[in-house]
Amino acid sequence: MLIIISDNWSVSFFPYSKPGEDPVFAVAGSRYITVARPAGKSNPDAVEVIRVFKDEDDDEDFYYCTWTKNLATGAPLVCAAGKGAKIKIFDVKEGRIVQELTGHGGDINWLAICPTNPQIIASTSDDYTIRVWSLDPSHKPQPCAAILAGGGHKDKILTLAWHETGRYILSAGIERIINLWTLPELPDENTGTDHPTRIHYPHFSTSEVHDDIVDCVSFYHDLIISKAAKDPIVLWAINGFSSNSPPPPPASEPTTHDTQRSTRSAFTPSSSSYIPATANAFSPTMPPHTHFTRLIQFHNPESDLFYTRFGLFQPPTPEGHTILAMCSNSSKMMFWDLARLEEYFEYSNLPSQLQQTSRPEFLMPVRSRNRQGKQTSAIKPHLSVPTHIIRESSTQTESTNSTNMEAQDTADTGRLNEVDTMKTKDLWDSKYSMADPSRELLPHREEVAKGLEFVGRQVAWSRGGEWCVVAGSASFVAVFSRWKS
Repeated sequence: MLIIISDNWSVSFFPYSKPGEDPVFAVAGSRYITVARPAGKSNPDAVEVIRVFKDEDDDEDFYYCTWTKNLATGAPLVCAAGKGAKIKIFDVKEGRIVQELTGHGGDINWLAICPTNPQIIASTSDDYTIRVWSLDPSHKPQPCAAILAGGGHKDKILTLAWHETGRYILSAGIERIINLWTLPELPDENTGTDHPTRIHYPHFSTSEVHDDIVDCVSFYHDLIISKAAKDPIVLWAINGFSSNSPPPPPASEPTTHDTQRSTRSAFTPSSSSYIPATANAFSPTMPPHTHFTRLIQFHNPESDLFYTRFGLFQPPTPEGHTILAMCSNSSKMMFWDLARLEEYFEYSNLPSQLQQTSRPEFLMPVRSRNRQGKQTSAIKPHLSVPTHIIRESSTQTESTNSTNMEAQDTADTGRLNEVDTMKTKDLWDSKYSMADPSRELLPHREEVAKGLEFVGRQVAWSRGGEWCVVAGSASFVAVFSRWKS
């Protein structure tokens, strides 16, 4: 039983577990950090609580948590921050705070560990700045390594994301602006001193992707996925940006003196037309008129509340499927398999004679009604997710069985009629086609916690993608297990 008595704002899985180890996650909300793990297949409705941290400050409210580890001992460390404007590092095994990072002048809204160095952590704040910190014990007297501020944001920053190379950071917040910052290799010569590196301007800045507060961003390799409170989730590209190229120098940072430009970029001159070097499912196919290209929108209704965050599972192996998951205001989870979009793109570009023999397994045709009146459409799901909803303030565990969003094969007691070509094409396009960037793709699967109402605040995936956890309002945590059909 999880003992949390207020809204849960954040959830994060320990990312350094070895294959085969049970995944461990942390949930943050109010004064509490709860560390737990799914009990597993032997008892799929249960969650085992490992440790609960209760902060001594009555006014603390943890908005975000993430994980790192002690490089010397391998001990797991939970990093949490929020209303108190301090980053607190908890040693899970010892059950105590081992370090506090101070310097922000307002609430801390997001934390992210550098993917290439577990001792580097970045934070965003209401004070309009991003700070990058070193957790190396040798830097403990002066842990702030870099401050990103000045020409980037003029309002509260709500979200950030590291690029997988550790050289770029995305940030966004109240003012709708999304920035991409270029970092030096950290730690640098200023780390550990009282003169941290200052970065005054991002190399890319736009307020044109969204029309509302941006509360979640993520890199998808070199592409970007972002979400605003009342906008759909968008997959888009910064034209000319490639992590394979050398990072741009500080002198190329676009300044903010031109107030008429809603988008500024160091990666494409304003007069240029960008054409990608290679074309694939996620590449722009027409020269855009701006510095970025909108690729896909995802239809996520009932997700318009402020500060609700999607989760992106990026598999550790190239052959795995990347899954985007989003929570709603009404106990609903939505899933998109991005590998299906690429497969559908390739399938749609095959000659018609090859399409008959090369159709992906998940694309099942819609057939007209048979003489018994049954509808026989089917799309086999890649994702099968039974849902277990655990209300932490209660001793009772309620669970809902998995319900398929997509129509499943039905037993046919009569003769099948012909495939309805128009309905089949419309159904497939509504979920998988990237031909029209203004069209919002429907979820590939949905799960609803029937009879329970809570607002999902953040989604997190275990390292291998076997588990998906949602932290939400009303003291709820939803735990999803996943397997191939």
